Amino acid sequence: MNRRKIYLTVVKISAVVAWCGAMGLYYGITKEITAVAVVSVAVGLVGLFAVVLFASLAAVADKKTKARWRTYAGYTYDGKTDYASEIEKIRRNYAADGDPKKNRIPKPNFAGARPFCDYSVLRGGTVRYAALVEANTELFRFTPHNVHRIFPAVVVYGTDGYFDENPHELKIIAEKLYQDRENNFLKDETKYFSDIRLPQELAGDREVFATTVMVYCYHLPFGMLAGDFSVFPIIADPNSSKSVFIVNSEYWTPPIIAEYCGLREVDPFESDGAETKTEISENN
Repeated sequence: MNRRKIYLTVVKISAVVAWCGAMGLYYGITKEITAVAVVSVAVGLVGLFAVVLFASLAAVADKKTKARWRTYAGYTYDGKTDYASEIEKIRRNYAADGDPKKNRIPKPNFAGARPFCDYSVLRGGTVRYAALVEANTELFRFTPHNVHRIFPAVVVYGTDGYFDENPHELKIIAEKLYQDRENNFLKDETKYFSDIRLPQELAGDREVFATTVMVYCYHLPFGMLAGDFSVFPIIADPNSSKSVFIVNSEYWTPPIIAEYCGLREVDPFESDGAETKTEISENN
């Protein structure tokens, strides 16, 4: 059992202890038994303190992950990334991990999210590049207590090998899709959707999909999205599953991490770099 699961187990036990303390206090007061009331207050406070403490510990990243994230700060982006080579390396990194539960996320507890947690795609899907279209604003800032939370986002990805070499083409498609959001399926931010194939005027003759992704902050470098229309690896199979997952950054390569972390606000149209605010609701 990993440390976080231990912490969560202690939280559950502590919650029971706190509840027993509250019930004991109620009994002591109603029966006018002072000793029972005093002991119950003490028990309840200890349980409550333990709940808060261990819930906080469970919410933050473990030391190993934080150490890995710190190494990212030393990566530099030279603008010469061989994207096809890097995605192949990421695929090999992912395939080399024999853990049957690799890349899983905790199942979200908000409405409409669970259909997007089909873990079978983690075994049979293909690692590809995707570009962010929009996301819940919580994903754009690092908060320690958000590290193990899930938030929705929309991405676009293509099944054509062309995008292995040219993932930045997905950025252009993502921005065009977002700019026209008042006239397409993005207009209703409360509706989640899966693998909508984009029309030719956006994708040309290549197969490109837009889909909702349940983003596990823990899988992102520094626990957050880098910025609007950022590119990152995902795993998907539109023919067999409606779920798409962001690949845990532990499988990424240094050049992809360096670009992700260093080019936070790249404008694919090379405009003035003005920041675009993109948002998607957490409620369905």
